[in-house]
Amino acid sequence: MQYESRKMFRHQRGIWLILLYFILSFAGLLLFDTPMNDDVERNREAYDHYLHQVEGKCTDETESLLSEEAQRIAKANSELQRLYGDFYDGKLTEREFNSQIAAAEETVRYQKGFELLYEQYNGIRENTENRWFLYTNGWDSLLSHDSLDLLFVLLLLLLIAPVFCQEYESKMDELILTEPKGARHHALHKIVLVVLVVCTLCLLNSGIRYLFYEWRYGLPHESYPLQSLSYFATSTREATLIGTFLKVSFGKLFGSLSFAMLILFVSVCVKKYALTLFTCTAVVLLPFYGLTLPSAKYFLPGPLGFMISTGFFRGNEYQYDAVMQEKVLTFQEIGSAARWLLWGITLCLMLMMAIIILKKHTNIWCAKNIRRVSKAPCLVLMLCILTSAFSGCSAPHTAQEHPLFNLEQSSSYENDHYRFFVESPNSNESAWMMENKSIGEKHPLVRNPMQTATKVSERIYGYGDYIYYMQIESYETGFLSTSDHFSIVEVDTRNFTDRIALEHNLDTNRDTFLGIGKSDEQDIEPFKFAEAFFLDDQNLYLIGNGQVRKVNRVTGKTDVIIEVPVLKSLSYDGESVYYINEKSELMRYDVCTGQETELYGIVTASFLLTEKEVVFINRLEQNKLYACNRFDGTLQQLTQEAVLSFSKDGSTVIYTGKADLQEHRIVLNDQ
Repeated sequence: MQYESRKMFRHQRGIWLILLYFILSFAGLLLFDTPMNDDVERNREAYDHYLHQVEGKCTDETESLLSEEAQRIAKANSELQRLYGDFYDGKLTEREFNSQIAAAEETVRYQKGFELLYEQYNGIRENTENRWFLYTNGWDSLLSHDSLDLLFVLLLLLLIAPVFCQEYESKMDELILTEPKGARHHALHKIVLVVLVVCTLCLLNSGIRYLFYEWRYGLPHESYPLQSLSYFATSTREATLIGTFLKVSFGKLFGSLSFAMLILFVSVCVKKYALTLFTCTAVVLLPFYGLTLPSAKYFLPGPLGFMISTGFFRGNEYQYDAVMQEKVLTFQEIGSAARWLLWGITLCLMLMMAIIILKKHTNIWCAKNIRRVSKAPCLVLMLCILTSAFSGCSAPHTAQEHPLFNLEQSSSYENDHYRFFVESPNSNESAWMMENKSIGEKHPLVRNPMQTATKVSERIYGYGDYIYYMQIESYETGFLSTSDHFSIVEVDTRNFTDRIALEHNLDTNRDTFLGIGKSDEQDIEPFKFAEAFFLDDQNLYLIGNGQVRKVNRVTGKTDVIIEVPVLKSLSYDGESVYYINEKSELMRYDVCTGQETELYGIVTASFLLTEKEVVFINRLEQNKLYACNRFDGTLQQLTQEAVLSFSKDGSTVIYTGKADLQEHRIVLNDQ
């Protein structure tokens, strides 16, 4: 045993492989771990403020508290809007305003936390007995996933495959058979060593992950029911959170032992290192990525289901199909009888493989000559699989430097040669059109033969000769479901060639090769509900649901940079995003530094950005139209009358007077 362990850890460099695995695994957790609900982390103080009041089982007192708090916050928001309106209209003095607003601001201070908790409450009240209030990010990160640890699979392959294969490659197996104790003694030692190593690695791996998430998020309420996590909401198993973690860890240990025994068995049968790696990898990866129904892999005896194990704790899950007008099963619960049957079959397979391994090492006459298989094709295939797993596609460089974007004017765009606009906006037959300015001819911009399956946004983004539009395509995948695909299309107006500038999969149920591009609900939300967008060389900025989200066009990482109740007026100049906050103040957000500043004390309900100025309705001056120099803050009054609304056409501002409701024009001199 001592010789075998020294051979595994020293001669085969097993200790370095193990250290490298734990370093990469821990580095991956530090660098790439993201919370399941990042809104909770961004508003942790506000969320904890309410969670501490209701944590635990949902009771009548809890429901009453939430209902009263919802009414109180709604009333406070209404009061804030009234106070700000009266103050800007001159009905309240500053002293009166400050004395009345303090109580309302204190009430809405933790509003976002309440909204997050109320969203959790909507799921809890469907089953108040098993779904309790708790902080979920830590436990969700630890348990709520259906992923296979590919690094751990690779580690087991590299550690265990040489145990027997090295002897076959060097022809030492025939010499070992001549020893007094025979090869069976050595084979038994190897099997015991592999079992001990796998058990140690699994326990260390589970312990490190538990400690990491305990440090990163915290793992409170460990005795709460498993169904408190939305991922396991439909489960029928009676289990606590900590109990589930221990059972999942034990299941992964059993699955890893099964996989280790499979590697030993295959290596003894084929006696080739590369073929062993390829065969064992295929046994695990093909069903993991090839089966359409996520629960199908848990019904297969063998290592795969147990190496994930979380699926054994999920219940039946359904998704409503709009085409068939019925619920479609997306995950089938693995019943108690099926679980025990899988355990029994897998255990029997392990014992049979161990017996065959020992039998094949009984004497030298059992050794059979197997035709050599070239290693090169197998190694090339493995390299291709690994390369595909860790590679991605980067978006091409676009031809923009300092674009100017106004949300309220994003339903049209004009360059030197063409005008682009929506014909019949806000209707089912609306379409993007382009008009040649020199001859006046109009043609459809989007030339898609599958327009019935394509939804194109009524917002456009343009800069110079390039324009961009946003579309969502639906593809029929049989009679039961459709899969959606989000894309930003770039059109070069010089020759009207188009290409995909960015794309994203919106189908959470579709399995993809090695999991590349597979999405979850949190990933697709900003894409499905985006109303408008703008972009730069590195990022896409999606506007929708009162948020501006920055999406890295290479990595796909998404961050919320701006969040306000209503985003009506918004502009971008290539460096900063301008928007109106909940207090009607004009704010500037620097996309590079992340710093947010108030812009020269401007209070407005609507504004537009020009090359040098901000044109806005000044609420501090009876809603008159003003222009403010963006660089030195110089103010210029444009109208003597109150303005109801305005727009901009080139260097001309067109406004509607509040008193006469007539349109008037002003020519700006900043162009």
